This record gives sequence, C-alpha cells and structure tokens, in this order.
Amino acid sequence: MNDLSTARPLTATGSEAQPRGIRGLLEQYTRLARDTREKGLLFERLIAQFLRTDPLYSARFDAVCLLQPTSPFRPPSLIVDATELLVRTGATSVVTIRPTPAELHPDWAYDLGPDSSLHLHNGELEPIRRRQDLPPAFHRDGAVYVTRADVIRAGSLYGTDGRGLVATGPSVNIDTLEDFAAAERVAVELAR
Repeated sequence: MNDLSTARPLTATGSEAQPRGIRGLLEQYTRLARDTREKGLLFERLIAQFLRTDPLYSARFDAVCLLQPTSPFRPPSLIVDATELLVRTGATSVVTIRPTPAELHPDWAYDLGPDSSLHLHNGELEPIRRRQDLPPAFHRDGAVYVTRADVIRAGSLYGTDGRGLVATGPSVNIDTLEDFAAAERVAVELAR
C-alpha cells in the first residue's frame, strides 16, 4: 500500500453513519469492507486521519510501528532494531525483509502474453543462467513496519527513503490454513 488516500470512499446510512467511539468506527469498517485487504487499508486510513486531526495526541507521535498479526514470530529486539535504524538514518520508514529464494528471484520472473509468449519481467532479453550469478534480492516479510508519523499523515506507509532491516529466525506469514498449520509447527518447535 503506497497511498492511503486511494482506497475506495465509504458511504454509510442509518445507524452506520454515526459510529460511537473508536470501537464503533472499527465495527463500521468491518461491516463495510469487502475483504480483509480492504479492512487493512481502512485501518491504515484511520491511523493517517488520526495523526492528521487528533488535537491531543497527533503531535506526540514521531513514528508509528505496524505489527501485522499474520507475522507472529518476531523477537522484541527486531522492533527495537527497526526503530533505531529509522532514527539513525533519518529514513522515512523501515520494513523487515528476508532474502528472496533463487527460484522466486525477480530476475527469473516472467510475464505471460495473451499468445502464451514469455517476456522477462525485468525487461531483459535473456535470463541470468545460473542461480549463483543472481544478485541478492529481498522481499518484505511483514513482521515490522516503522514509519515516521508525518509520512503517514501525508498518506504513505513508506515515504521516499525506505530502509530494509534483514530479519532472521523463524518466519511464517499466515494467509491460509496451511500457513496457520505451519505457524503451529514453528510455535511447538520454539516451545521446546
């Protein structure tokens, strides 16, 4: 999500038009959102609006840390390290990242044309042949996002100077029942 202002506008009528407090607003968003992705976008818009308009607290926050519940295996030190990287570098945001496996490397990704033709997604004519020759690539792991409050107020979760913090240790991004089962296995292993 790069722009918090582009999510579809919500319209409400009747009792939905006047939510009571934060709980009422969250319940309204839950009813009006078409899917879980939209619930997340609406929540991010809520935070941005809060940081823009709340007279008591909006000026008290320098940064916001988003911890997605779908990425439950994060040590507290990872949050501290991400926040310290944000402060030390002056970046607009810090996200946790992990190395991308060679088989999913962006230099080996293709676009499929309507006639079944393949085109390298990176625009090159020939792929890098050996995985050992692939440059390092990383992907967000969803564990920690730390963003400066003024960036969120402006409608972005990343800003123009994002930094990556390489996370280590177990990682499961829970999106499916299979992912949940994998997370349970990791939790059992960590409890040993």
